Amino acid sequence: MEIGKKSGIAIKWIMVSVVLSFLFFILLEKYFSAHPLKGIASQGHVMGPIGAGSLILLSFMDGLTMGIAFQVGLSIGALVALSIIIHDLPDGINTVVLMIENGQSQKKALFFLFLEALAPLFGVLLTSVIIFPKNILAILLAVFAGEFIYVGAASLLPEGQEHSILKIAVAATLGFLFIFMITTFL
Repeated sequence: MEIGKKSGIAIKWIMVSVVLSFLFFILLEKYFSAHPLKGIASQGHVMGPIGAGSLILLSFMDGLTMGIAFQVGLSIGALVALSIIIHDLPDGINTVVLMIENGQSQKKALFFLFLEALAPLFGVLLTSVIIFPKNILAILLAVFAGEFIYVGAASLLPEGQEHSILKIAVAATLGFLFIFMITTFL
């Protein structure tokens, strides 16, 4: 928020970015739960590679987040890196479990684990090549905050997985509009 203020971005738009990111990840997960991709898994259930693939994508985004946080400052970068490293350790276990529990071979599970380990490095490397302007950094950090909130909410609120995509989308959109109206008019 501080970077956004210094760049002339209203805090309201930083928060809108957080919420839209959160909603995007809810809808993305609900979509893939309702419409599994055909042909991804030659053997076993398709949700193994989809679940493990999403963890790989999340790890890549974690690497982007670390690199972007270091562009903001050393202390922010170190804090974000430490929190990501701590939470990434179980992601490797989850990757293998998702593959094995969905009927995938041990060889495929290890391949996905290898990709999971490399993904954050590629994210960090990408941010070492691309230097983002401060106003874009503010929005990117807000988007990643929304992603992290989603990951926490998805893990902590499993009952949300039991409701239809329409109910989730309507409830989340109404909540978003309510918060937006309150922050705009108060």
